[in-house]
Amino acid sequence: MLKKEKLDQLGIVRAIAIIGVLFVHSTSFITVDLPTVSRSYPFYNFLNIFFKYGTPTFIFLSSFVLFYNYANREITKKMLARFYKKRFLYIIIPYLLFSLFYFSLTVYLYYDYSFMEAVKIFTKKVLTGKAYTHLYFVFISIQLYLIFPLVLYLAQKFKWFSKYSIFIGIFIQWAFVLLNNQYFQISLKGSISLSYMSYYFLGIYLGMYFDQYRAFLKTNKRHLITLLWLGTGFAYVYVMYLTRVGLGSYDSLVYELLWNAYTYFAALFIFGFAFIVYDKLNEKVRNVLLYLGEVSFGVYLIHPFFLLIYRMIPMAPQDPGYHLFNLGLFLSGLIFSVITVELITRYFKYSWLLFGTVRKKA
Repeated sequence: MLKKEKLDQLGIVRAIAIIGVLFVHSTSFITVDLPTVSRSYPFYNFLNIFFKYGTPTFIFLSSFVLFYNYANREITKKMLARFYKKRFLYIIIPYLLFSLFYFSLTVYLYYDYSFMEAVKIFTKKVLTGKAYTHLYFVFISIQLYLIFPLVLYLAQKFKWFSKYSIFIGIFIQWAFVLLNNQYFQISLKGSISLSYMSYYFLGIYLGMYFDQYRAFLKTNKRHLITLLWLGTGFAYVYVMYLTRVGLGSYDSLVYELLWNAYTYFAALFIFGFAFIVYDKLNEKVRNVLLYLGEVSFGVYLIHPFFLLIYRMIPMAPQDPGYHLFNLGLFLSGLIFSVITVELITRYFKYSWLLFGTVRKKA
C-alpha cells in the first residue's frame, strides 16, 4: 500500500472552520440582546449566520481524512482495534472530561441539584451530546466513528457506493429530516448524525476521489462552487434577517434547506480554497493558520468557557464601547483558548486527555 501524501492544507481548512465557530458563538447572545432596530443589527446578524459553516466543515473534514487515509487499507481486526483505541483516547475521553467540566460549571452557577439528581441529569446529557451547547459536534463524531467500518466496507466493495456517495448522503439526511418533520418530531435532531449525512458522505466522495477533485480545482469550473457558496450564503443571511426583525416567517424546512445548502457549499469552497491559496500565502500568515488548525480541536472544546467568563462583565447595547466589547469577546475566545491549549499541551504530559492529538501525537 502506497503511503498517502500528507496534506498540510487541511490545517488551513481547520483554522477557517474554528474561526467560523468562534464568530457564531461570540455573536449568539448579541443577536438576542441587541434591538433589531439598531443600525448595527444587520452586521451582527451577518456574522452570526454567514459563519455557521464551522461545525459542518469539521464534520466533512473528519470524514474526508478518514476515507482519504483508509480508502485502500484492508479492514482487519488489528486495524479496527487501533482505530477505535485512538478515538477512545483522543476523542471520547476529552468529550467525557469536558462534558463533566461544563456540566459542573453550569450547576455551580445556575442550579441546585442533589448529588443523585445531578448524576442522573449528567448521564442523560452525556448520552445526548447536551452537556454544553457545542459538545454535540463531538457526540455526532462518535456516532460516525461507529458506522465507519461498515461505510468503508461498502465504499471499498461497491464502486457505485463511493461514486454516488454525494447523492446517497443527501438522500439519507433529507429522508430523516422530512420523516422527523412529519412523524418522529425528535427534539434532539441536532444531536443525531443522520442530520449531517450530506457532509459525511461528501467527505467519503472527496476522500475516495481526491486526485480528481484536485484536478477540478485547476479548471475554471471551480468558480461555480464559489457562486453557489455566496448565493446560498446571502440568501440564508437575508431570510434569517427578515425572520429575526419580524418581516418574514417561513416553514422550518426552508430554514433547514438554506442552512444545509449554504454550509455544504461553504465546506466545499473552504476545502478547495485552502489548496488553491496554500502556496500563495505569506509564509507567516500560512504558519499562523496552520498552527491554529493544529490546536483547533482544543480551541473548540475550551473556548465557550472564556466566552462565559467574559460575558460576566456587565455591558448593555446602549453603553459606550459596546462594539469594542463585542470585538473583545471574540478575541478573548480565540486568544485565551489558544494560549491555554498551547501551555497545557507543552507542559502537561497527559494533555491528550483534554485536547486529543495536538502536536502530531497520533
